[in-house]
Amino acid sequence: MALYESYHQLLKDLSPEDAIKTLQGIEDDGASDLYKRAQDILQLTREKSGNPTRKIGVLLPLSGELAPFGQEVLQSIQIAGQLAVSEGVEFLVEDVGQGPDQLLKAWQKLVVGEKVSALLGPLTAKETEMVFERSEVAAVPVISLAPKEGLETFGQFGFRSTLTVEDQVKKVADFIQTDLKAKKIGVLFPDSAYGYDVMDRATKEFKARDLDITEMQVYPHNATDFKEQLRRMARLDFPKLRKDEICPKKGPGFEGCAKKPTDLRPLIDFEVLFVPDSAETVGLLLPTLPYLRMYGVQVVGLSGFNSKRLLERGGEAAEGVIFADGYLSTAKDFPTRFFREQYQRMAKKEPTRLSAEVFDLAMIVIDIMKSSPGMVSREDFKQRLKSIRDFAGVTGLITYENQRLKKDPKLIVVRDGGFQELRTHD
Repeated sequence: MALYESYHQLLKDLSPEDAIKTLQGIEDDGASDLYKRAQDILQLTREKSGNPTRKIGVLLPLSGELAPFGQEVLQSIQIAGQLAVSEGVEFLVEDVGQGPDQLLKAWQKLVVGEKVSALLGPLTAKETEMVFERSEVAAVPVISLAPKEGLETFGQFGFRSTLTVEDQVKKVADFIQTDLKAKKIGVLFPDSAYGYDVMDRATKEFKARDLDITEMQVYPHNATDFKEQLRRMARLDFPKLRKDEICPKKGPGFEGCAKKPTDLRPLIDFEVLFVPDSAETVGLLLPTLPYLRMYGVQVVGLSGFNSKRLLERGGEAAEGVIFADGYLSTAKDFPTRFFREQYQRMAKKEPTRLSAEVFDLAMIVIDIMKSSPGMVSREDFKQRLKSIRDFAGVTGLITYENQRLKKDPKLIVVRDGGFQELRTHD
């Protein structure tokens, strides 16, 4: 076990040769499967081939419960593959199924059998970490489509391409500071792993920009009523503590006094309300703000807002809400309109951000492969990927940074009952 852990650490430390030597020291202990796992990895080093090709392998779940997502990705790749610019580039797609055995069989076929120049996929974090490890040993670039933050990576050959929560939080924090010029933030978030993960990142970003979280409340996951939490944030939960604001029972009242406790005005000590949750949940929350007379607060959020459910449930209360996301299907620029039309024609439905991100990734791969008239080695592919700067995609400008194809999210505003891109100082 110690040798296997040492092997993992050496891979992360960009010392693959030392890692392999460590792996060779693992013996069969008759109890664990570490020896078999070590031998499987060592076999990859013996079969490793750097023969250049013009093939790109794609690992997707085309069967099982994740098949709809696999089909979504496949359709975007097919759209890119049908363009004239893709001539000479071959995408080879393999089904990873629902278990590690089929995933590794698909990986083996593409990397060892087809000798692809690079891999795209898979979609899940667990599968990605398995593929990252093997691809590092085999020295084949792999660009994961898994959305999870903080994936375990191994050295130089594992890359990521999806928009992260961190990207979105940074965009929102920058908007609050630079464009809204606000200082005080109220936070209302769900009692869920996602909610706490977002808040861990958001707290750091807000602090770095001297933004003060003055109120914070947590509501149950999948809640439908938010009056209790919002009352606390607006000091409406204990009216007895504000009895000096209620008109006296006898004699003339004073200016602005409340006739009864329920007439007390909300005391709002924040300019922005940050709510990291889904469109369905936030759509139910928004009408509560005018109900409690909490006016003048700018509601902001992340990509979960990007759904018609926000408009349907929030109604007029959704007007002016702003959120960060990487893709706006109704954008009027030519690349977005072209992709949307092609996707609707093929899939008979609206594309999602995942669809758009994969289309952009496929176009980047095609650009890399077409940059040379001949075959492309795995090392050449890796180096060309790292040279990507301001690639203009459907999801915006894309630039390589620290093993990621980094994207600058858009800011999207609800205006006139629809979504529009918000133009700021950028």
